[in-house]
Amino acid sequence: MTLNNNISPKAKLGKNIKIGQFNIIEDNVEIGDNVEIGSFCIIRSNVKIKNNVILKNHIEIRENTNINVSTFVDSYVAISGNVKVGKNVTLRYGTILARGAVVGDNCYLSPRVMLNNLNQEKKQIGGANIGKNSFIGTQSVLHHGVKIGANVTVGAMSFVNKDCKANKTYVGIPAKEIVKKKK
Repeated sequence: MTLNNNISPKAKLGKNIKIGQFNIIEDNVEIGDNVEIGSFCIIRSNVKIKNNVILKNHIEIRENTNINVSTFVDSYVAISGNVKVGKNVTLRYGTILARGAVVGDNCYLSPRVMLNNLNQEKKQIGGANIGKNSFIGTQSVLHHGVKIGANVTVGAMSFVNKDCKANKTYVGIPAKEIVKKKK
């Protein structure tokens, strides 16, 4: 560990952790073994980070978030709290996970993906739920409460405002399923 960090004495840190500079780690945070944390990160209270996770720079993870094993969180990712991130997930730079979002195992969220959790009256409804093995393209937006099935691909710059069935591909504004034409 390096200097210039503010780490709560109530935080539980595992073995073989590498921590950059100017980080804040609050009370009751649990960090597993072999975790790397870059610089300028804020990890709020009651966050659980499992083993073999990499957090790059300028990340904020708010309260009661769980990040499972072997996950990669790129720079400038914001996680709004009460979020569950599965095993072997990649969150690329600039991604925003709204409060209450769930990201299944083996998912890849491309740069600047946004999961929203507010309705038109600005009430928090809950973030999107992304099924395992799904791919979300760059700058896509997933509307509050949307359920994405397992093995779904969402094309870049799509706006998903309805549930997506498993094993399908969706693109556009609003996102629609791509249907293969029969020959």
